[in-house]
Amino acid sequence: MRTSFVCLLASCVSCLRLPADIDNWVQIKKKTHRTTIPNFLDEQAIDEIYQKYPYILQYASSDKGRRALDDMMKEEARLLTRHYVVMEIGVFLGMSAARWLNVHPNIAVVGVDPFSYPRSTSKEVASIPNNLQGFFDHDGFCQRLTEHVIRQQSPESEDRWGLVKGFSPTAAMSALKVGTVDAFYLDGGKIRNTTQFTLYINESLRTFHAHNSDALISGDDWSHKRTPTLQNSLRSFAAEKGLQLIRSDDQTWMMGKNVGRHRALQKHDFIWEVEDPEKYMGPTFSEIIESTKIGSESIMTPE
Repeated sequence: MRTSFVCLLASCVSCLRLPADIDNWVQIKKKTHRTTIPNFLDEQAIDEIYQKYPYILQYASSDKGRRALDDMMKEEARLLTRHYVVMEIGVFLGMSAARWLNVHPNIAVVGVDPFSYPRSTSKEVASIPNNLQGFFDHDGFCQRLTEHVIRQQSPESEDRWGLVKGFSPTAAMSALKVGTVDAFYLDGGKIRNTTQFTLYINESLRTFHAHNSDALISGDDWSHKRTPTLQNSLRSFAAEKGLQLIRSDDQTWMMGKNVGRHRALQKHDFIWEVEDPEKYMGPTFSEIIESTKIGSESIMTPE
């Protein structure tokens, strides 16, 4: 049943694929929404968190790999007379979305996230005052903080970003139906159940590739302890679809048709994971899924 649903989802996206030379950003943006600040106390807390505790907003300990991706996106955006649309899956608190917006003025970003994390008890906010921690349990607070961060970090890009609340890839469908997305950045889905994570990655890759087979698909967490099947899942998918796969700084990965053609990569170190898809000899997706199971129980990754 799960496999049938994934196939149907990818098929629906493929049928709705739009010409790549049309600028559909206006239509995509209509499918996003902004929140409103419900009261002065929330607004005051958001500003205090942003000003006094900016370290909780950071998305990664290293961005060396992302710098290579920055330059690849910039190279593509410069060539277009329309917006180069990036869909970020897993926005956290907005710093990475602002980063993509600042790469080039032709880049537009749609972020997909449930905006339910962090909570007041999350380790990410453990070092800030208790009275501020409590705000993270307020309905909509994480999204409002995210919007504030993007506006502060990328003040000239107000008309080039929007957010979609919900879990990907289902929540992304409304935007995918109305406009072409040029690049996908996957940084979500880190759940303890390894089988469920592997299914999520497979469903995401198939949905996004069906939407735009020429898209650059990228992400983080290459060596994260919560993503033990990510590497093989990416290699297997690249080989199946005839794509190339590289990684940079043992963290960021990039996949697409002839991805090595980017001149921007000449000034960055990277490692080939799949250069010639036909020479791939690794496990299939079905074999990867089976490897996550012990009897009837799915492997649980450590905390």
